Amino acid sequence: MTSIPTPKTDNVIPLRKPSMAIGPEPRGVAALYISEISLELEQLANTAGLELVSYFLTLARIEAETIVRASTPPDTPSHPPYRVD
Repeated sequence: MTSIPTPKTDNVIPLRKPSMAIGPEPRGVAALYISEISLELEQLANTAGLELVSYFLTLARIEAETIVRASTPPDTPSHPPYRVD
């Protein structure tokens, strides 16, 4: 019987302490990251034929994008210009 090697964690440096904020608007920054990662995972799930997983990732991405839009001031380029016809 072979033993499973345990990964070495003594040389791992954490990116940040859990109590540290991740930016000026942590909620918006986190939501932006989640929306980007969700899109990549959604595409992967679609390619693999995982329809239900893709559906839930789409929901997560849309929710995260909604939070990003809500936390971004309207005068920044992430908001499309409004047209009045």
